[in-house]
Amino acid sequence: MRAPLAVDINYNVCPQYEAAVLEETDEYIIRRGGDGVVNKQLKAHYQESMPDWIDYPVHSRQEWEQFKAERYHPNLRQRVPPDWGAHLASYHQRDYPLCLGAGFTGFFGTVRQIIGLERTLTLFYDDPVWIHDMMDYLADFYVTLYDQVLSQVKVDYALHWEDMCYVAGPLISPRTFAEFMLKPYQKLTGLLRDHGVDVVMVDTDGDCRLLIPLFIEGGVTALYPFEAQSHMHVADVRRQYARLGMQGGIDKKAVAAGKAAIDKELDEQVRVVLSGGYIPHVDHGVPPDVSWENFCYYRHKLDAMLDDYDAKRWQASRCQAG
Repeated sequence: MRAPLAVDINYNVCPQYEAAVLEETDEYIIRRGGDGVVNKQLKAHYQESMPDWIDYPVHSRQEWEQFKAERYHPNLRQRVPPDWGAHLASYHQRDYPLCLGAGFTGFFGTVRQIIGLERTLTLFYDDPVWIHDMMDYLADFYVTLYDQVLSQVKVDYALHWEDMCYVAGPLISPRTFAEFMLKPYQKLTGLLRDHGVDVVMVDTDGDCRLLIPLFIEGGVTALYPFEAQSHMHVADVRRQYARLGMQGGIDKKAVAAGKAAIDKELDEQVRVVLSGGYIPHVDHGVPPDVSWENFCYYRHKLDAMLDDYDAKRWQASRCQAG
């Protein structure tokens, strides 16, 4: 069998809701997914646009208690595929890095998938006790679930998803993060370190610079995708946080603009952080305004830069060896 890059378990709603099309017209389609979230997607722009999020599975604290008991219990047996033994055998023989965490595995990120983004943001003020309960429960959920997984297989890194920032900064203040999310992160990353998982990555879009110190304090060791359009310039972040792992960070607009802009982007960003702990690529997908010629130039230039760095490092190691 071909193993996935992430441990193949259900990290979220289990059992899932019955997925269904709730309404369909010539213009749009409304669906409920297995996670219980209802969205509306325009047919004419299906590939280019984000859906409109309409409804979420939890609307009250009473529903939250029922949701926890019925669909968010950390019972690994209910969350593994029928051929779990074959998956484990494949993981033990793998020649690729294996990740723990997939989909909506986070704290802020998971809560917003359960009750919605607007409700999440207002509840920090309207009902902080409930938000504390959700964050703390998720920490216990991940610790219990991951402990069962890590007793059976060793992974190379863990990944959590938050998407809690936008172009102007975080959706919550650093003080709010510290109050509600810091201890849950420390509890989770403590469990991971106990099992020898030293690389803990968080996926969050937008400008998260104000939150980086708190993520680090919480035990996070790497971030991505470093959106250049949101002021997340890898060279600047590396100068401030020398040991933070980074992924992404190459400006898509520069790749679209042509050779001169590509040269400038790679020289000013990538070359500065080639000392390690960085995987360069454009954030998310490559947009259609990037020509094939420009993309090939960018990739060849980047590959040559990486090869040159590796050659110099190899030569330096030979000199040190005598």
